[in-house]
Amino acid sequence: FGAEFDRAFLNAEVMHDQQAIGLYQREAQSSRDPTLKDFAQQTLAALRQHLALARSIDRETATAGTGWRGQD
Repeated sequence: FGAEFDRAFLNAEVMHDQQAIGLYQREAQSSRDPTLKDFAQQTLAALRQHLALARSIDRETATAGTGWRGQD
């Protein structure tokens, strides 16, 4: 699909990761269900790691001016 698609996809990934982190943070802090609260706390690390990776790839593609695979 090319570089334009790749950039749009990565932007959507970053946005969705940010939204998911917000939801999980809220549950981790204020859930009354201890099982849900624990799950949210444990999952936050993976979500933050995924967001960092998506941001890193997004920066690389923006700098290189290519698609995420280095191809156009």
